[in-house]
Amino acid sequence: MSFILVDYDAPDRDLQIGNRYWHPIVTEIRRAKLLPDEKAEKIAYNLCERLDKEEVLRIARHLRKEGPATSLAQALGSDVFNLIVDFIEESNGLEIC
Repeated sequence: MSFILVDYDAPDRDLQIGNRYWHPIVTEIRRAKLLPDEKAEKIAYNLCERLDKEEVLRIARHLRKEGPATSLAQALGSDVFNLIVDFIEESNGLEIC
């Protein structure tokens, strides 16, 4: 299974992420309570959901603050971690399906 993150200001800009990489990120989003439970549940189970700019910035800032030394970044690999966080951070809101 994979998830597609689409920048809704630039629909041609998207990132497809395999469950192997997305699941640990969503687990951290849920653990840190960065989104309301209903939204976190939807993005965890591949049910399309939109996140506004404020929400994606909150997620990106949290992941950046946790940094590359975290078990999350180590589990994903620093290149994949940075690719995903950069994409989230640079978006103007996301649709996740």
